[in-house]
Amino acid sequence: MRRSLRKLATAAVAVAAMALSVPAATASVAAPAWTVGPVSPETFSAVASDPLFVQGGVPLSCTSSTMQGTLGSAAGTANVPIGTVTSLVWAGCTHPFGPVTPVAETVPPWELTANTYSAGVTSGDMSGVRLRMTVLTCSATVSGRLAVTYTNSTGKLAVSTDATHKLTVVTATPGCSGLVVVGSNWTYRATYSTVTPIGGTTRPSIVYTP
Repeated sequence: MRRSLRKLATAAVAVAAMALSVPAATASVAAPAWTVGPVSPETFSAVASDPLFVQGGVPLSCTSSTMQGTLGSAAGTANVPIGTVTSLVWAGCTHPFGPVTPVAETVPPWELTANTYSAGVTSGDMSGVRLRMTVLTCSATVSGRLAVTYTNSTGKLAVSTDATHKLTVVTATPGCSGLVVVGSNWTYRATYSTVTPIGGTTRPSIVYTP
């Protein structure tokens, strides 16, 4: 009888040891993601009434700017591509020396990247920026990247240069002598009211889930 009890006890210990050696099933964990709403992927359009370039301390103001592009959800944490800019135009641009014609070169499309998120506000980059500026006999090419901040509650997309996001003159024609210098930096700022799809009335949303 005692031997039988010892055998049962030994068997019970062995079973318990085996149970402990089997790893518990781990719950599936969703990967961090940026979710664009209400539909993804989707087009968007945006209008700004306050765009302003500054070159060498000289303002280059425009009456309006219109942007179009695409937005789409994507997985990742930082530096995550969530959209593109396929068209960007300005109207009513003037310089102290006369009218200015900025032309965005959006082929290939500029890229919108999400970096940080807090309380409905997404901060990131607009990269691949390239545009031509023409004033009088001067024609210059400017390239670089811009800082962007999008606020869900207002649908406002703020675009600007800063210490790490710069627009740099890469080419200039002889007519730019004394006006534009290759290697110099331009600043830009504008706030765009954004809707989706193009020509729609709904503000897009961008939400990060860690």
